[in-house]
Amino acid sequence: MASNAANVFKRAQRGLYGGKTILSGNHVSFSNKKTRRTWLPNVQSKKLYSELLEKPVPLRLTTYVLRWVDKVGGLDNYLLATPERKLQSKLGSELKAELRAKYFEKHGVKYDPKPLILAQRAERSARTVVNRAAKEAKKLEIAERDRLAAERAAALAAEKAAAAEAAAAARAAKAAKAAQAKPKATKKPKDESAAADGESASAAQPSAEAASKPASPSAQPSSPAPDTSAASASEGSKPAAAAAPQPDAKLD
Repeated sequence: MASNAANVFKRAQRGLYGGKTILSGNHVSFSNKKTRRTWLPNVQSKKLYSELLEKPVPLRLTTYVLRWVDKVGGLDNYLLATPERKLQSKLGSELKAELRAKYFEKHGVKYDPKPLILAQRAERSARTVVNRAAKEAKKLEIAERDRLAAERAAALAAEKAAAAEAAAAARAAKAAKAAQAKPKATKKPKDESAAADGESASAAQPSAEAASKPASPSAQPSSPAPDTSAASASEGSKPAAAAAPQPDAKLD
């Protein structure tokens, strides 16, 4: 399947694509409308130096291959240690054969990728250990930070509680001082106060009833009485006049 994709993507034969090909799929819009589209590999033009060839080699390669070249330590190590099925490049195969010949000419033996593979594994395991140690250190740092934050929060809560207690004590002392400064009022005995309350209630009841009743006719203002003294005096004078002796008519 990969070889078929490489055959379809012919430009990969003229560079180092690391098996990356054109991908196809759908562009899905917000309304779920699907439109066919393709994704091209991220190809860069670079010049990488070869120690065996002792010259820079111009190449078109993907960012995936660039990361691998940087990881294994150079273009020579990448081409010599990578199998043909992963290269999937005619140019890569030609460069690999040339590098093998140069390596045999320089060292007198064939190139063995096992030491490089073992070194890569050791480097990977060491990096894993370092990453784990860094994660543990970060966890410890976070735990210490949380502990300090909890201690600060507890100290702040204790300060607030102490301040509240001090304020309550100050209010209590102020109230006690005010109570001592006021003169003590003499309290009446319960029996006398109850009797006084009963008397005031009984005195208030008739006045309330009188205020609630309507005014009687007798209470209305009467017309001034006639002066009977003058009338009686006149009546008394009349009999006196009648009783007075009349002169005799037979005097002559």
